[in-house]
Amino acid sequence: MSSTDAGSAASVDAADLSTIDMALEVVTVPVSDVDRAKRFYQSLGWRLDIDIEPGPDYRVLVVRGDDRSSPGDGPELDALRGNQGTQYYEVPPGTDPGPGWTVLVWCRAFGVPIANATQTAS
Repeated sequence: MSSTDAGSAASVDAADLSTIDMALEVVTVPVSDVDRAKRFYQSLGWRLDIDIEPGPDYRVLVVRGDDRSSPGDGPELDALRGNQGTQYYEVPPGTDPGPGWTVLVWCRAFGVPIANATQTAS
């Protein structure tokens, strides 16, 4: 095989890599400050997707205020569509869930919060 042949094979392999489905395996590492760790990984551009245990009658709401754990008068967006991954919900007209709003996953069956995330300025 000549050096020209080796170079062409490498460029073909590189082109094939762009179409390969890839996954990332995540390992849980305990930290002393969860919020600081989340900010660090978000500063790297990593997304924090939903990953919660399944349960009965989970609803997604947006609630005004930081770190909210009750629905208050926030609008309900829909039922939770799954317990893992990225999800998108339509926000009702007139609602502007920017910084200072919390997305809340609420178990309507038991009246308890399941998860929440506060929108921060980017």
